[in-house]
Amino acid sequence: MDGNIVIIAPLITGQRQIFRVHKSILSKNSPVFRSMFMIPGVQDQEMEKYDGVPLVQLPDGAKEVESLLRVLYHESVLPFRCLDPSTPSSVKQVLTLANKYGMDHLQDRIVRHVEADWPQSLWQWDMLEAEILVMEETWCNEYKNGPIDDYLPEPTSAIRLARECDIPSILPATFYHLSHLSIEDSWCNAHTSSINPVEPEVPHWHSFYGNRTADWTILSAQDYICLLQGKAKLASVADRLFSSSHMGNVQHSADVCSLSQGLTLLADI
Repeated sequence: MDGNIVIIAPLITGQRQIFRVHKSILSKNSPVFRSMFMIPGVQDQEMEKYDGVPLVQLPDGAKEVESLLRVLYHESVLPFRCLDPSTPSSVKQVLTLANKYGMDHLQDRIVRHVEADWPQSLWQWDMLEAEILVMEETWCNEYKNGPIDDYLPEPTSAIRLARECDIPSILPATFYHLSHLSIEDSWCNAHTSSINPVEPEVPHWHSFYGNRTADWTILSAQDYICLLQGKAKLASVADRLFSSSHMGNVQHSADVCSLSQGLTLLADI
């Protein structure tokens, strides 16, 4: 590899992993690394060497460092799939280190990617739901594909990411989606490998093949309370919207105003 600096990071096994990278890539993306390389006494000839090039030891886990480097070396396209349910766990590692090393531009790019899975406006939400509806309608009997949620964002992991990495912009959409699910719509049950007792030849997850699910086990007690409060407030908004139009004589402008108030309430929740 033609890198001009070596990074060493610890593995969970107690060993260390070596990454040979380019100082210019680190300096370009991180003011922390840029400043470190400019400190008097931290010049190439005065630094500890490995295989003839300067060596930097990081306290961060090797897995997290590798995830960060993969993103930095794929600058034009983020290595995360749209609508991927594993996105929260994948981007959290990168976001944590990007924040630590002052990589604001990278943080912004990743946040925008996450926000695309959880729309910020009503028309964006409707467009995404229409796309997902087409997927659901064509999912029937596609046993080989597995549960549909293997290809769609999962709300509770997104909520957890939003809390831990300060991405409040996705909370209204994640909670709204979660409010449509039953506690029985379980991600864990949909992904179990057990045999379907009714139809042994049919995978157990097939009972969930076209249903959306959530991993309720990782939703915090505080967020579960927030969900219940949100559902109650949404029900109240719905009652006001429809009770005011029971005579069928409400003007379109009034409907739009009420809907706008409802969406504002959803954002507040």
